[in-house]
Amino acid sequence: MKNLVKSVSCVLVGMAVFGFFSCKGETEYVDRIVEKEVEKPSDTTPPAQINAETVTATAGNNTVLLSWTNPSDEDFYGTEISFAPESSGVTQPVIVKGSQAQKSSVIFNGLANGTEYTFTLVALDKSLNRASGTTKTATPVSNADSTPPAKVTELVATEGNGKIILAWTNPADEDFFGVRISEKSNGGTLSNAVFLQNPANTFTVSELANGTAYEFSVIALDKALNESGAVTASGTPVDSADETPPENVTELTVVANDGNAVISWKNPTETDFAGVEVNANPAVGTLFYPLLLRKEANTLSVSGLTVGESYEFMVKAYDQSLNFASGISKTVTVGDTGDHTPPHIVANLRATNKGGAVLLTWEEANDTDGDLLCYEVTYESVAITVSKGTNYCYVTNLTNGTEYTFTVKSVDTSGNKSEGVTTKETPVAIDAGDTMKIELSAPEALSNTSTPVTAKITSASKIKKVVYKKNGSMNAAELLADSEANKATQKEASDDSEWTFDITATDESANGTYTVAAIDEAGREEAEQITINNFDFTPPAKVKVTNAVYSSDLSAIILNWTEPGDSDYDHVDISFTSNNGTSDSTASEAVSLAKGTTNKTFSSIDGTKAYYTYTFVTYDALGNKGKAYAYKVSVKTSVSNIPEGFVEVSGKTITGSETWTPTSEVFVSGRSLTIPDLYVCDHEVTQAEYEKYCKYGSSSQYGSSSPSSIYGAGDNYPAYYVSWYDAIVYCNLRSIDEDLTPAYAINGETDPTKWTDIVSTTTDGLTKYCGTASTNDTWDGMTFDEDADGYRLPTEAEWEYIAREGKTSGTTYSGSNTIGDVAWYKENSGSKTHEVKSDKVTGTDSENALGIYDMSGNVWEWCWDQSLFSSRVQRGGSWDGKADYCTVSFRNYMHPSYRMYNVGFRVVRSSSAN
Repeated sequence: MKNLVKSVSCVLVGMAVFGFFSCKGETEYVDRIVEKEVEKPSDTTPPAQINAETVTATAGNNTVLLSWTNPSDEDFYGTEISFAPESSGVTQPVIVKGSQAQKSSVIFNGLANGTEYTFTLVALDKSLNRASGTTKTATPVSNADSTPPAKVTELVATEGNGKIILAWTNPADEDFFGVRISEKSNGGTLSNAVFLQNPANTFTVSELANGTAYEFSVIALDKALNESGAVTASGTPVDSADETPPENVTELTVVANDGNAVISWKNPTETDFAGVEVNANPAVGTLFYPLLLRKEANTLSVSGLTVGESYEFMVKAYDQSLNFASGISKTVTVGDTGDHTPPHIVANLRATNKGGAVLLTWEEANDTDGDLLCYEVTYESVAITVSKGTNYCYVTNLTNGTEYTFTVKSVDTSGNKSEGVTTKETPVAIDAGDTMKIELSAPEALSNTSTPVTAKITSASKIKKVVYKKNGSMNAAELLADSEANKATQKEASDDSEWTFDITATDESANGTYTVAAIDEAGREEAEQITINNFDFTPPAKVKVTNAVYSSDLSAIILNWTEPGDSDYDHVDISFTSNNGTSDSTASEAVSLAKGTTNKTFSSIDGTKAYYTYTFVTYDALGNKGKAYAYKVSVKTSVSNIPEGFVEVSGKTITGSETWTPTSEVFVSGRSLTIPDLYVCDHEVTQAEYEKYCKYGSSSQYGSSSPSSIYGAGDNYPAYYVSWYDAIVYCNLRSIDEDLTPAYAINGETDPTKWTDIVSTTTDGLTKYCGTASTNDTWDGMTFDEDADGYRLPTEAEWEYIAREGKTSGTTYSGSNTIGDVAWYKENSGSKTHEVKSDKVTGTDSENALGIYDMSGNVWEWCWDQSLFSSRVQRGGSWDGKADYCTVSFRNYMHPSYRMYNVGFRVVRSSSAN
């Protein structure tokens, strides 16, 4: 489609995140949209309007820079920009392509100074539907400033697998505005240049070719859009073969008050952990762009927030290969504490040269208000946050011979900052003959017992004492006087230059930073740190049995399994018991099989036994022991591995018929449905089982939100006040805990703790979850993996097949034509639930022919299937319902977010998947 847009010549120097145009004034016609995208659009829904609050217009000399945030529509295509009055021959709109929910920018040159321009921004989707326009005005002004800003400094390119992270220090010019980043071969996501506004000082370039050298250029711009000279850095991405992301950070907390927020977290302990990326949604203030922090950081102070607004803060760990973790986030609303009183300042700030580094120490601020949170250390444009209780900061990667000014501010929980206390220091190379120097080293090999640390100390005098402590003070005098510090040992009596000590561990908490301090006879003191991250107590994953065959001819059981994917997996021990129908035998002696062995034949199998249970225990090279994995193999019947509390139900393909009794609305005449082989829980999920993983969500609409004695409360009573969303969360959490493959995913993510709108609470150190509290389109779009072996809700067809005991015609209720024999319902329940698997009539069996209880009555049971609109199906009736509701054919449905006093659920597993 030619000539759609007549525009000034616009040279794209941006990308999906930051579109940046330099409009030069020559008229030309450009192809803006691919023709086949607009021939017959089936989508007529316009995208969301660009939020006017995100639009800024910065006026310069004959120039206006527009910036805005794109709407979050998945099919967002770009932004159409027009302005009046026309200038430089611009008679048609300019279209800036972009990505959903990201920032874009465009610069218009050649405008008339003193003329007010009205810019109209219209969001377009991929079907060219148009949103309502958002307008912004700006008036270019004559600016006699032609002085370029200073260049950026300390530009570093960190190489990863297919990507490079650029980091730099911005100039200190008061009118510094931002930077332009480019790559001369236009590689990867820098196929066009990128424009970033202050305070951004990092950028990740991805989609690069491993083994190819790239040269990057960063140019500073001031508010008059004068450009500095270019600073360059080169890098060659490398395939490190490491594509495994680090673990997520943990213990994320956010305190947000009075326009500020303080974010803190606990970093992972992996040896290749390199740092974190922190971002905010919406982007704002000091997190206008994502911020990359070094691995030493675990706290960040954010300013520029709006009181009353909600922000989602996300922290992602990344490793030395630039693999990024999925990230964890927390959404908070900025409060107004009314506290605008800054905390006290620190005292006795000192800076000590460390040769290419500087040690800052201070006395902690007087915390009279009890709200001191952390300290902010800044130098040039770099900021480091130090937790309360730490009175030092070790600043590295400095240039010897350059004077640095360091400022330390106290920060309280309302985000108030004290006045800065400042000191200066010029790092210089250290002469080991005059100054004590400590070099620390430790083996890189993983351990779950102990690891030795060696301290090589250079000094002009004899070393008197060496001590160490985890997280000890970097002030050598303080650590040497610390009564809790441990003494190191001189390696050889005749040589005082090498000292050693062992760090022993019982768990991974022994990982961390250790400080070593030494003093010599001349009174010289020095402190140095080493980070230990090689204690590994993580057990390997389980093996998974793929096939188990009993041969009566050979009197043998043949097992096949897959090994865990752990790189340090070493071997598996297998033991077994036999069962005579009533009890298990004593466990056999374990057989140990090395890595690479994935099958084993067990001979001399007693064919009179009911089944054998094989227990697999994995070990890694360090001896860490995995969870036991038990697999049951039937001898008298077919091979199976029926979980405790479950019944194995064989599936089949069924064609519905009008002759069914009672008549079915699912298995209708002419329709064939295939029911897979299933493990079916023989009872409705109990309150004890549910509360192991889940909390009860609030339900003000329907009264109490958790079980009570009114409706039946106790470990063995069925769980109720459970929404369909809650049941899905339970299924996946239990699957993950038992090393099974979760059945459900939202946008490809199967871990419910990472789902948007998940609700959590921590009680006695245990975090429990429930689903979103209202109908949610994202959750309604959940996908179901039929091949997964994890816990799930039955489909409606599966539920009815189980209730009918695997038969086409049968009883009215599940297991009987007499409802009182098998169901707790309105007439016999006493207006409450009853314990699962309890007899309805004394002396009778209440389960159906498959050995499954409460398929009729007690509580309604959620099924997977969607019904009218977004509602989900329920089956089986309940304790407060009439008999008709308890039949095997009655169908009910309800919104998936509803939590009712008579609604619970039952779980199944696909046995064929095992």
